[in-house]
Amino acid sequence: MSIIEIKVPTMGESVVDAVVGSINKNAGDVVKKDDVIMTLETDKVAVDVVAPKDGKLLEFIVQESSEVKIGALLCTMDDEVVANNVNVADRSKSKINITQTTDPVIQEGAISNDAKLANVSNKNESHSASDKDLALAKDNIGSKNTSSAMQTNSKESDIDSNTNKSPIDNDFAMSKTRDLSMRTREEKSIKMTRLRSRIAERLKQSQNDAAILTTFNEIDMSSLLMLKNKHQDNFLLKHKIKFGFTSFFVKAAAMALLEVPIVNASIDNGYVLHRNYVDIGVAVSTNKGLVVPIIHNADIMDVVAIERDIKVYANKAKNGTIAIDDLTGGTFSITNGGVFGSLLSTPIINPPQSAILGLHAIKDRAVVVDGEVKVRPMMYVALSYDHRIIDGHEAVIFLCSIREYIEDCARMLISV
Repeated sequence: MSIIEIKVPTMGESVVDAVVGSINKNAGDVVKKDDVIMTLETDKVAVDVVAPKDGKLLEFIVQESSEVKIGALLCTMDDEVVANNVNVADRSKSKINITQTTDPVIQEGAISNDAKLANVSNKNESHSASDKDLALAKDNIGSKNTSSAMQTNSKESDIDSNTNKSPIDNDFAMSKTRDLSMRTREEKSIKMTRLRSRIAERLKQSQNDAAILTTFNEIDMSSLLMLKNKHQDNFLLKHKIKFGFTSFFVKAAAMALLEVPIVNASIDNGYVLHRNYVDIGVAVSTNKGLVVPIIHNADIMDVVAIERDIKVYANKAKNGTIAIDDLTGGTFSITNGGVFGSLLSTPIINPPQSAILGLHAIKDRAVVVDGEVKVRPMMYVALSYDHRIIDGHEAVIFLCSIREYIEDCARMLISV
């Protein structure tokens, strides 16, 4: 027997413990390599614990909702059981094949002999049996006709009794009866996951600590849409990724943060912490909660590199393979509620950052261009910022700078 110990993996410098969210296997189950045994939840991400080898699970040391430290023992498994089981299964299969090749011949002979004897003994009784069956069939047909006639008469009587009621009353009565008979009033209490609890704490901390104010603007997306329609096929063919809008907003925000550096700063124990680099977090929604992977050094990256990083992080977040290091840091955040149809919102700052940009749905609206009313694809954008260190005019200048970059995309390519 070869015992393998499965322990809590290292999940980043800032993570020292976790909670067992769900256990997907039981003691005695045979698992294959990379099968998910259980899920550990931290305050930043949910991590799947997988089987290192093929084997049989022996004992679980922890239970669901248990708090565990890094390096703690979770369960044990035996990787030699699988090989033994395979050999036994192969031998049993060979035995089954031998019996199947011999048994059908014997059964066939027995059935044929019994059938011959039955035919000989029942020759004289076949006529009488068929006559009896015919009489029974006639009786059944008559009874069926009688019952169908009774059902028809009952339906007609029901229709006659309801002739005084309007169709609306009948429909309402029937729907009410269906609703009462099919409706079940149930309540179910489910404990919040570690990730959801941590998100709630941080958002409430942001509202309690920061003096949050939101300023709005709108952007004409015509230039960016024309660029996408013209080059999206070649973009996909060359870079193997789809043309996205978020990468352009990340690049525009990075350039605007260099122009208005106070938006990239944060409060640190009574000091204002300034940075000469830009790390932008892009919010990604998953079935386990909201995660914000970080695009590091976005100020020196081009749009293609940013788009590639966004796609990689989004896939890792949805597959549950994102690492703690992917979520660490961040000097500014962007959230795109427009992908879900949001027209306008006031995003909450992700502490300890000082600002967050909210993107929204693109809608055709009538706008005045050069004195004429025209229909243009417009997007509302919102900047929530900490008014303790960012003044209103700085926030407006920053948001207008993003608008100018997006409405004239070429400026981002030549950095002017």
